[in-house]
Amino acid sequence: MAGVSRSSSTADVVAFMYASGTLTDDTIQSIYEVWVNMDAENSSDSDLSEVEKDLLAHIGLLPNGRVNLRHLAASMIVNIRAVPAMTRVGVRRAMRASDLLLQVNNSNLKDDVATYLASVNLLGTAQAQQLLRKFDADRPFKGMFSNESQLSAVKKFYFYPQKETVYLWDRMDQRLDGDDAYIQRPVPNTYEYCRVGGLG
Repeated sequence: MAGVSRSSSTADVVAFMYASGTLTDDTIQSIYEVWVNMDAENSSDSDLSEVEKDLLAHIGLLPNGRVNLRHLAASMIVNIRAVPAMTRVGVRRAMRASDLLLQVNNSNLKDDVATYLASVNLLGTAQAQQLLRKFDADRPFKGMFSNESQLSAVKKFYFYPQKETVYLWDRMDQRLDGDDAYIQRPVPNTYEYCRVGGLG
């Protein structure tokens, strides 16, 4: 997913999804519009933009009707990794900063709620303690920091074309052995491709 741009490469991804027969025309159009409009959004500090609202409309809900934060975290990973200049280290730093921001925000909210509960003499109740524990449970990026776990999250929430590696042959390469001696070592040559269902 790294190295995918939001211009012609985005159109290629959408076309691939359509060819695989896994998404409807309406869903494909919605995803395409969200990706294309991401670069067009302004940099104002206003509330949710129309682009962000469209993005939230594609995020799954939990059984209690709330937004699935794990799905939203996977969506963030997809959008960051779609920037061609973004490295995996940059993605992880953005994730860790977002995770820290969420933890600090939750901690502040927890303190405010605890202060209120104490003021109405409810802090010691089991229900109050259960409520306060929920502020510590929201860690949507937990288990998503490695490249493999990020791809697993993307596969869980989105259609993801699984790449396959094909071995071609071994080429001989020279490796330094000691201070001044070189030896020949075989290095495998491979290529990767994505299987498109229903086209062959």
